[in-house]
Amino acid sequence: MYFRLAHLALLLTSTAIYLSTHTAVMATAGLAEWEIRTPGGNLISSIDPLKSSYGICLRKADQTQGLISTNPADIYVSHLEWWNYYKGYVAGKGKQYFLFNEKTRKAQFFATEPQMLQTIFARGLGTPISKRLTAQDGWHQTWSGIYRENCKRMLNGSSEFTKQSPQVQERMRSLCQQWLK
Repeated sequence: MYFRLAHLALLLTSTAIYLSTHTAVMATAGLAEWEIRTPGGNLISSIDPLKSSYGICLRKADQTQGLISTNPADIYVSHLEWWNYYKGYVAGKGKQYFLFNEKTRKAQFFATEPQMLQTIFARGLGTPISKRLTAQDGWHQTWSGIYRENCKRMLNGSSEFTKQSPQVQERMRSLCQQWLK
């Protein structure tokens, strides 16, 4: 496991080097930040303007792309630890367990997970349409596509990677081959 993490760290570093020379591609996002859209169109965010106050949060989608609202009324659930998607709902654990109705944008909070599950059962929501997701899943969903595309371009001989030293190119090639398995 440590070996794979070390490889991932090197791939991230290499990608960061690449992205830093291609600022038009990802001008404002840091590698630690991520944001995913829920099935109902809301956002689960781990981004700098919100992390210090709300941690990972379930929030209203931005009215204007790139203009992030810090209005507390736009944050539905803060400090998410994990979540599942149900048809029309997001359920999970923040500071408390919650069930969020994506249509009405209302969250119901519970002291215990069994209380939340009882409400899910009572509403007839059935089984989750996702596995239990965490911050790692959010990060992976946000960034893995970017890494895969960069790896494919590099492995296909794109000239934009020739600016790196031969040693870095070889290491990136090796990591990309593992990433794309």
